[in-house]
Amino acid sequence: MDSLYPWLQPLWTQLQKALTQDRLPNSIMIESADGLGEQQLIDALGKALLCSNSTDEGCGFCHSCQLFAAGTHPDYHRLMPLETKKQISVDQVRELNRFAAESSQLSGKRVLVVTLAEQMNSSASNALLKTLEEPPSQCVFVVLTHAKSQLLPTVVSRCQQWHVSPPSIEQTQHWIAEQSLSVSDLALTLYAQAPLKLNEFTENQSDELASLIKLLTKDNLLVEQSKIVAILTSEPQRSLEQLSIVLHMALRHFAQPYEGLETILTPVCNRWDFGTLSRMVERLDIMRAELRAHPGLNTELLLIEWLTYWHE
Repeated sequence: MDSLYPWLQPLWTQLQKALTQDRLPNSIMIESADGLGEQQLIDALGKALLCSNSTDEGCGFCHSCQLFAAGTHPDYHRLMPLETKKQISVDQVRELNRFAAESSQLSGKRVLVVTLAEQMNSSASNALLKTLEEPPSQCVFVVLTHAKSQLLPTVVSRCQQWHVSPPSIEQTQHWIAEQSLSVSDLALTLYAQAPLKLNEFTENQSDELASLIKLLTKDNLLVEQSKIVAILTSEPQRSLEQLSIVLHMALRHFAQPYEGLETILTPVCNRWDFGTLSRMVERLDIMRAELRAHPGLNTELLLIEWLTYWHE
């Protein structure tokens, strides 16, 4: 099997032990932050569950492993949000449930993966719950989530839960060196615990973030409102995540300055006192959670409300 990202290995070792001892139930949940390569872990688990020759790791040689490697295994089904909808619909879950009720085509287990389960709407969640309550024999559900708090508590309670721990800064730095990546101080600070996002942080994003902070530290936010909103709505999830990280860093910068990032963080600390900044970061994170849970919300309107409150 191809080697996993090093920060995934401790959890994979635990999962292998559970597989060997036959302690994995029919429904498990893997909680992970984005940017950790968690799908690699789920693929390794799926391959092991379906392998004909091994119980704790795909052998890579049997017919099942070859089908898995080709992406054509008939007993492996992965459900994810539709790109156009940004949600998992009840019809998608019903189709998954029908697949679960069928017999295995290779006379073994069936593995059904629900990716980004927090993006299920309420009808989809309830449809999945009915199957999780009495999962078919020889059928394993793997539920992946980046936001467990947004799932129905009853869905969470039906699954054995596993958590992907992010790497330390030292582990990330070691991985960067092994991959011969060129990473800025800002990129490392933003994504030290989500290493796979480091390659996505471009020079343009860095310049955009610096421009955003410059606008946010102006005396009159309402004058700059349209420019700020335009930056944040171009890619709202990514832009708001980066802004949240920077503002959380600014809060810590009050007590212990970040070396190398003074040009971005010091203006924020000079513009806002700790209490005000803390309240606005809290409101920002609430807004991000609302947008994740309800993709149809008007992002521009929410941002204008947030900026107006901050200005006042």
